[in-house]
Amino acid sequence: MTARSLHDVVTGKRTKVRRTYQPVRRNSHHRGEREDRLWRPIDPTTISARLRAAEQFDTLNKKAGDHSGPLGNRGLRVLRELYRIVDYKTGRLEPSIDTICRRVRLARATVVAALAALKEHGFLDWIRRTEPTENTGGAGPQVVQITNAYWFKLPRRVEIIVNCLRPKRRLAPPVDRTPQDAPISAEPAATPPSSHTVAGVAIADPGLAAALARLEARVEQSASSMIGQNPA
Repeated sequence: MTARSLHDVVTGKRTKVRRTYQPVRRNSHHRGEREDRLWRPIDPTTISARLRAAEQFDTLNKKAGDHSGPLGNRGLRVLRELYRIVDYKTGRLEPSIDTICRRVRLARATVVAALAALKEHGFLDWIRRTEPTENTGGAGPQVVQITNAYWFKLPRRVEIIVNCLRPKRRLAPPVDRTPQDAPISAEPAATPPSSHTVAGVAIADPGLAAALARLEARVEQSASSMIGQNPA
């Protein structure tokens, strides 16, 4: 509540407000009043999916006998250019109509109609804005109309299409992890103490294993002593 309006409440008097008669549009807001609540960062990896979804929306909603859908080629063209202009990090989007016309090379009336179609079908919205000037004059602060503040929207059914078309993140292949109760060892598992191996065969009886080991050693020694000799 301003000081003037508070004075009006206390005294019960209404201060007569003089109009400035500036050429501003209705429902306009001063620069910086609402932009922070409307602009949101945009993921650039979703832009392609958003545009393809808008194209599919336009095709699916084309009526029989019409040359184009509710957005039309010009509406899609304007939407594509706005996605090139927007600041992805902040969502800031405030081009003038003349700037859009120059970039898409379309007449002003065509661009205005395209923007209206995008807003009607839920792809775009905006607020009108003003800002005060340094000329205060005798009738109070003077204001001038400035560019609109735009922000993107997605109809619910189009958002579903975008989620289907957006690139999927590649996940890393699963890692084969050893259970915690089975610790990883760089060496092969040792033979249990209760068993002995002879010639690759596990022998449970220590005495028998020792005897077989001695026999295996004698056979290997005898075979090595015969190397290089002629048979009898």
